[in-house]
Amino acid sequence: MDLLNFKDYDLLIVTIIGAFLTFVINSYLQIRTAKQNAALQRAEIKRAQTFQLLSRIFEPGPVGDARLEMARWVAIDKVIDHDNLDPKDDKVILSIIDFYEFVCEGALVGKTVDLDLLNQESGGRIQRYYLLLEDYVEKREKKLG
Repeated sequence: MDLLNFKDYDLLIVTIIGAFLTFVINSYLQIRTAKQNAALQRAEIKRAQTFQLLSRIFEPGPVGDARLEMARWVAIDKVIDHDNLDPKDDKVILSIIDFYEFVCEGALVGKTVDLDLLNQESGGRIQRYYLLLEDYVEKREKKLG
């Protein structure tokens, strides 16, 4: 077969193959673009949910009040004595622990919290609270068994 002298059916076959390849490539690119857009949309939703969740700690209520109290404790280097703890202080501690447990569960188990954003926005606060409450948590775990 001489490539310069196509017969009609040869040209038809080459045209069909070219059209098919164009279709396959275009379909692949559309699917890839759709997957990328869906991933970006999921990431945006996750970030929005994370911001919304983290903003709760600044709202008035048990968690917001606990955050303010914890900030005061961190500022004065308060020592948390599990054995002689005021019930009001215990409520503050449990509010903070419950809140961050819920947030971290969403980040690690449910994958509904943006872990990078959580670390960026609250990582330092979580670390300070953990250092302040580490002995309290260990003693409480031993007490509860």
